[in-house]
Amino acid sequence: MSDAIFGLFILVMSALSIFWLWMLYDAFKYTTADYGDSIFHRYAWVLIVFFGSFFGMFIYYFVKKRNRPKEEITYEDIVKKHQ
Repeated sequence: MSDAIFGLFILVMSALSIFWLWMLYDAFKYTTADYGDSIFHRYAWVLIVFFGSFFGMFIYYFVKKRNRPKEEITYEDIVKKHQ
C-alpha cells in the first residue's frame, strides 16, 4: 500500500514541477509591452512564479495566463511591428 501512495506522490509532484516550469517559461517568454504592462510587471511575475513555487504558479496562471488574449503575438509579429 505504501508503494502505491509513494508512486502517486511522485507522479503528482512531477506533474506540478512540469506545470511550474511551464508557468516560469511563460512568464519569461511573453513581452509585457505587447500586452500593456511595464517591464517591472514582467520581472515581478517571474519572481512571483520562481519564489512562490506552487502558489506562485497558480496565481500566475489564474491572474495572467488565463486572462491573456487567445491570439498570441509571435516574435516575427514583434519584429514587423518595430521595423
